[in-house]
Amino acid sequence: MIIDSVEERRQYERVKPNPAQWSIHFYKGSMKLIDISLGGARVHLNEPVKKLQLLDIEITLPDKSRIFCKASVAWVTQLPVWSPMGFDAGLQFSAIADAKRKHLAGILQIPCIL
Repeated sequence: MIIDSVEERRQYERVKPNPAQWSIHFYKGSMKLIDISLGGARVHLNEPVKKLQLLDIEITLPDKSRIFCKASVAWVTQLPVWSPMGFDAGLQFSAIADAKRKHLAGILQIPCIL
């Protein structure tokens, strides 16, 4: 079977977070969280990143707990000049502890199968 769209390949449901309750950062600065799942996130950022680049990220959840993990850049595109941020990128989480993934699932209100 050939899978044509990214949506069909997603392993986890994506959730659009309330930006006032979530934050995501990496060593070069902040990112704007567009959507998030147990497997990754879509972000807008000003710092250029490259496909397959490995990032150390910190996610602050609505309950103020934090998740530190590694994320690989799955894709990146430049945003229009008029956009407040420079780049749109998809991140795939890796090296995230099972307990933290379960906690994230609870916050997102989606099932977590490890």
